[in-house]
Amino acid sequence: GGNTDGGEGTAGGGNEKISRFHRRAMSEESSFYPGVPDATSRPEPHVFDTSCAAYRALATTGADQTILLSGESGSGKTETAKILTDSLGQLRSLAQPPGWGDDSADAAAEAAVDRIVQSGLVLEAFGNASTRRSENSSRFGKFVRLYFKGAATARGESPAGYAHAPALVGSACETYVLEKARVVRSRRKDQNFHIFYQILAADDDFKASVWKGLAGTGADSFRYVGCSERAVIDGESDAERFGRTVRALEAVGVREGRLVTLLRAVCVVLQMGNVLFDANPNGKGGSVVANPKELGKLAEVMGVSAGDLVTAFTLRQVKTGRIMFNIDQSPGEAAKNRDTLAVAVYMNIFEYLVETLDAATAPPKERRPSGWERAAGCINLLDMSGFEADDPCQFEQLCTNYANEVLQVRYVEDNIRAIDMELGAEEKRGVFNYPEVLQLLAGRCGLIAILDEECLRPKASSQSFVDKLKQIHGDNSCLIRKKRAVGDEFGIRHYAGEITYKSRKFIARNKDAISDDLVGCATKSSNEIVSSGFVTLLLSRGGPLDTVLGTFKRRLKALMKAVRATRCRHVRCIKPNDAGMPRVTDHLRVLEQIRAARFVETLAVSLGRYRHGLFHSEAIDRFRCLWGPEDDVEDDVEDDAEEDSKDEGRKRAERLFERLLSGYDGGPEGEEGSFFMCGRTKIYFRGGSLEYLGAKRRAVRGAAAAKVQSLVRSRGARSRFLVLRGAVVAVQTTFRRCIDTTLVRHRFGACVVIQNAFRFHRARSDLRRLKIEAAARRIQGWYRGCTAKKNFVEKVTAVKKIQAFHAKSVRRASFASLVSVAVKDSRADAKMVGLLGDLQQLSVNGTRSTVLERRSREMLLYAREQILQLKNMTSNQKNDNLEISKQYSNLQHRLVSEAAVLEAMKLEMAKLQETVKVLQKELSDQKAASKSKEREQEDTLFMLEYREVEFRAEKEAMRNKHRQERAELKKAMDAMERQHATKSSLAVKERASAEEELQRKIDDLKRDIEEEDLSNKLAFRSMMGALNGSCGLGAMESDVASVATAEDDVNGEEVGADDGIPETGRSVVVRAMDNIDVEGILALDRVRDMGGKRPDARGGGAEREKIVFLKI
Repeated sequence: GGNTDGGEGTAGGGNEKISRFHRRAMSEESSFYPGVPDATSRPEPHVFDTSCAAYRALATTGADQTILLSGESGSGKTETAKILTDSLGQLRSLAQPPGWGDDSADAAAEAAVDRIVQSGLVLEAFGNASTRRSENSSRFGKFVRLYFKGAATARGESPAGYAHAPALVGSACETYVLEKARVVRSRRKDQNFHIFYQILAADDDFKASVWKGLAGTGADSFRYVGCSERAVIDGESDAERFGRTVRALEAVGVREGRLVTLLRAVCVVLQMGNVLFDANPNGKGGSVVANPKELGKLAEVMGVSAGDLVTAFTLRQVKTGRIMFNIDQSPGEAAKNRDTLAVAVYMNIFEYLVETLDAATAPPKERRPSGWERAAGCINLLDMSGFEADDPCQFEQLCTNYANEVLQVRYVEDNIRAIDMELGAEEKRGVFNYPEVLQLLAGRCGLIAILDEECLRPKASSQSFVDKLKQIHGDNSCLIRKKRAVGDEFGIRHYAGEITYKSRKFIARNKDAISDDLVGCATKSSNEIVSSGFVTLLLSRGGPLDTVLGTFKRRLKALMKAVRATRCRHVRCIKPNDAGMPRVTDHLRVLEQIRAARFVETLAVSLGRYRHGLFHSEAIDRFRCLWGPEDDVEDDVEDDAEEDSKDEGRKRAERLFERLLSGYDGGPEGEEGSFFMCGRTKIYFRGGSLEYLGAKRRAVRGAAAAKVQSLVRSRGARSRFLVLRGAVVAVQTTFRRCIDTTLVRHRFGACVVIQNAFRFHRARSDLRRLKIEAAARRIQGWYRGCTAKKNFVEKVTAVKKIQAFHAKSVRRASFASLVSVAVKDSRADAKMVGLLGDLQQLSVNGTRSTVLERRSREMLLYAREQILQLKNMTSNQKNDNLEISKQYSNLQHRLVSEAAVLEAMKLEMAKLQETVKVLQKELSDQKAASKSKEREQEDTLFMLEYREVEFRAEKEAMRNKHRQERAELKKAMDAMERQHATKSSLAVKERASAEEELQRKIDDLKRDIEEEDLSNKLAFRSMMGALNGSCGLGAMESDVASVATAEDDVNGEEVGADDGIPETGRSVVVRAMDNIDVEGILALDRVRDMGGKRPDARGGGAEREKIVFLKI
C-alpha cells in the first residue's frame, strides 16, 4: 500500500480507474478460490486487489473478512480506508452477471454506500487534524463493520454456478482513543480538529444563525484554536470543507434544529477557552474571572447561568461525613477545571456523532433467509492512528503505539508464524521480540498495570511510576535506560524504533476524572448534546475506578478476538518522505520502514518454502479440465469417495501433478516432486509452479469460452444491429430538424442584432440631445443665479445705507433733545445758584428777613434735590426700557426657535408613527414564525419539567431523611440537657452571685467617673476666670469670658453654624484681644478671626477680637 504522492493525499485515479481495475480483477477465474493468486496475469499491487479478494471470499465462502491498515502517522491510512470503502460499495455492480440486476436492491445499495461515505466525512471533520506529518491526520482509531447481504454460504448454491454478488446494506463504527488533549492544547506546528477551523471559515450569516457571538470572528478570536497556518487542505479551503461537512451531516439526518444544536455545542468548546482567571484581589486566596464579558458569552451559548459557571470553575466542594464545604481554587486550578470541562464536552459531541452515524448507517432488520440468500456477512476495516515518534511522546502517543504493537504482532502471526506452524518449521520461532514489548506494556505486571495501580494511590507521582516501572522491568531489553534521562522520562524499544515518553501527566490523563461540580454545572445546560452525556456520567458514578489504558486494553483484546474469528488481510502503508512532497521518495526512509515492519523476514520465509497450499480434493477438482482422454486418473477420482485411506489420495495427487508439471522447467532442478510436495491433507506448491498450472487452465477454459462467446455475441450483435439501425434513422431525423432549427435561430438572431444596432444609434442620438439640453439648463441656471445674486447684493447695500442714515437722524434728534434738556437744566441750576447768591448777599448787607430767607433757602434746596431725583429716575426709566426691549426681542427669537422645534418634533412624531407601523407588521410576522419554535420549546420544557419533578422527589426524600436525623439528634440533645441540668444548678447559683458582685463594682466605677468629671469641669471654669483676669479683661462684662454651649449668646450675638462653630458637642466660646496669645495658652481645636470692631468703655478707638472655640 502507500501513496507515492506523499502524505495522506489522493490514492487511486477516480471511479473510471476503480472500475477498470475491478473488472480486470473480477475477471480472473481463479478468484473464486481464496488464497490462490495468479501471478502471470495479476495487476500491480494495489488496495483494490485487497478489497476484491475480501469481497470474493465473502461471496464464495460466506466467511467474515477483516482488512487491517497499519503504518506510521501520515503514511496514507485514512485515504486508503476511504478508497477501500468506495471500492467495496461499487463491487456489486461490477461483479453481478448480466441480467441479474435488481433496480430496487441496487438503489438501496447505492443509498447505503452514500450514507457510509458521508459518515466517514463527518468523522474526518470532527476527529482529524493537521499535524507536522500530515495535513489530514486521523487522531483516533476506528473499527468499521461493513454489512453485506446476499452472500452465499458455499460455491454452487447460487443459480447457474455463479457466486452471488453481496450488496452493501449498512455499517457500524467503533472508535478508540480520541486524542482529546488536542482540544485545549496542541503541539507546535500542529492544529486543532478540523471542525473548529471549518465553522470559523463559514460566512457570517450562517455563523450568526448558529450563535450571534460567532459572527465576525476568526481563528485568532479563540484561544483554543489560534491562527491557522494551513488554510487549504488537499486543495480545498476550510469554507469549502465546511460546506461538504454540513451536507454530509444532513445526509445522515443531522439537519435544521439538530444541526444548530450540534454546532452550538462546538461553539461552547470554542468560547470556553476564552474565559481567563486572575487571583482574588481581596487577598483571601482563590480566583476570579478576569473577563466577565467572555463568561457572559459562554453562559449564553451554553444555556447555563454565569454564577453556576463561576462556582464550578473557582470552587471545589468537599464532603466530610455529612458536611459539605467549598474550597477556593487558584487561577491555575480554575483554568484546569475549564480545560477539563471543555474536553468532556467535546467527547460528548464526538460520542453523540458516533451514535448518530451508527443509527443512520445501521443495516435494516434482517428477514428470514430464503433460497440461497443468507443473513448479512461483514467486511471489517480497522484503521488505528499511525505510529508516532515525537520527542518526547505523551500519554495519547503511548496508547497509539501500544495499539500498533498489537497490530504488528497480528501481522507477524498471519504472515510468518502461521507458515511455520503449517509446514512444521519451528526454527523461526523466537526471532521477533514483539511479545517481549507487549509483556512490558500489557503483561501481568506491565506498564498498564503499574499505571493503574499508581492511579489508586493517593500520593502517587510520575516519578514513582517511572521508578517502579524500571525496578520491575529492569531485565526487559525493550525498556531503555539512559544515564542522563530526566526523572519522569523513560524509553521503550518499539518495532519501529526507540521512543522516549514523558510521564508528567500520565496519571491524571489515565484517570480522566472530572469533578461533580463540573458535571452538575454541565447537566444544567439547555443544549441537549452537552447535557445528555453528563447526565449519563452522573448516573454511573459510584463504581470502581475505570482508567483509560485499562479500558483501552480490554477493548483492544476484545477487538483482536473478533479479528481472529475472521479472515485477515493486511495493508501496510509506507510513507515515501517526511516533507509531504509529491512524487518524491526518500529511499532510506522507506527502507527504514520496511525493516521495521519485518518485510525482509516475511519474504525470506515465503520464498524459501512452499508458499501455496490446497487440499487434495480441491486441487484435483480445480485442475480437472487439464486431463486428457487417455488419462486413467478419472477412474481413481470416481472411486475416491469409496476409499478411506489418505495415503491413496496423496498418491493420486502425486501422479496427477507429476504428469501435469512434467513440461514445467521454470523452477529449480532437482529430484522428482521438487515443484510440489504432498502432505497428509494438502498439496503445497513452490513459486511459479501453481502459476504455470493456472496459465494452462486458463488457456483450455479460454478456448471453450471463446466458442460459447462467439455464438452469444453473434446473436447479441444481430439484435444490436437492428436496434442501431432504428436509432440511426431517429438520429438522422433529429439532426435534420436541429439543422433547420439552427438556421431559423441564426436568422432570427441576425434580425435581433440589426434591430439592436438601430435602436442603439437612435438611443445614442437622444442621449446626446438630452446632454446638450442639460448643459444649457445648467448654464442658464448659473447665469440667472449670478444676476439674482448681484441684484440682491445691491439691494442689501442700499438698505444698509438707508438704515444707517435713518439711525443717524434718529440719534441726532435724540441727542439734540438731550442737549436742550441739559441746557435747560443747567440754566435752572444757574438760576438757583444765583438766587442762593442773592440771598447770601442780602444777609451780608444786613437787609435780610430772617424768616423769609430761611424759607427761601429751604425751598431752593428742596427744589434742587427734587430735580436731581427726577433726573435719576428718568435715567433709570430709560435703562429699564432698554432692558425690556432687549428681553422682548429675545422672547421673540425664542418663540420662533420653539415653533421650529415644535414643527421638527411633529415631523419626527410622524416618522415614529410610520416606524411603529412597520415594527408592528414585523412583530406579527415574527409571531407567526415563532409558533413552530414554540412547539419544540414545549417539548423541551416538558422534558425539563419531568426531570425537575424527579429532582424534586429526590430532594424531598433527602429532606425527610435529614428531618428524621435532626429529630433524633434533638431528642439526644434534650436527654443530655436534662441529665446535666441537675448537675449544674449549683454552678448556676454561683455564677448569678458573681454577676451581681460584678454589676455592683461597675456601678461604683461609674459613680467615681462622674465625680471626677464634675471636679474637672469646676477646675476648668476656675482656670478660665484666672485667664480672663490675667489678660486685663476685668472691665468687660462677665458674660464675655463665660462658658456656654453652641446655642448660647456671646455679647448679644448667637454663635451657630454661620460663625463657623460646630453645632454638635459641648463647646466653649471665649473672646480675647489680638495681643493675647490664646493659641499658645490652650490646646485649641479651632480659632476663627471674626474681624469685627468693638468700642471700648471710654468710647474711643476699636480693636480686633478673636473668638476662640474649644471642645470640652
